[in-house]
Amino acid sequence: MTFTDNFKGCDTRTIADGAMIQCEINGIYYAATIHRDDDSGPPDQDDDAFWPSQDPAAPGWIGNNPRHSFDDQMRDCKRVMSRYYAGEMVYCGVGITAMKDGVELLGKYNYALWRVNINWPRGDNRYLRTVANNLLREAQPAAEAQYKRVTPEPTDGQG
Repeated sequence: MTFTDNFKGCDTRTIADGAMIQCEINGIYYAATIHRDDDSGPPDQDDDAFWPSQDPAAPGWIGNNPRHSFDDQMRDCKRVMSRYYAGEMVYCGVGITAMKDGVELLGKYNYALWRVNINWPRGDNRYLRTVANNLLREAQPAAEAQYKRVTPEPTDGQG
């Protein structure tokens, strides 16, 4: 079992801080939550290849890219920077939590990935579900092991 739903707003590039998807595996309820990533700096300062370039020696060289022209890519980068400076979310963290029988099994950020692009101009945010499912594969064994540690073993009445 995995997360099967997309985060609300993924098709319109309007996913908000706190958006969540959920699933249940072996009686453990997992949630993947979007968290605002305030630790990332401006995209053009943190990513050497952020700005497109027509120079093959430059980090942002776009190569022979027939799908998007240099002007289109430059326009998209300017939109991302405008959103960043307007305080809108351009990077997020995706974190996995787990609960069973009212017991929290994972820390809020123990299974999280940060500096994930969110709500960028082209495409959609469906890949965030893939990110969540990749983290779920790592978190699931830890949640199951933690549940065994914190749950007393059943007794058969003899002893």
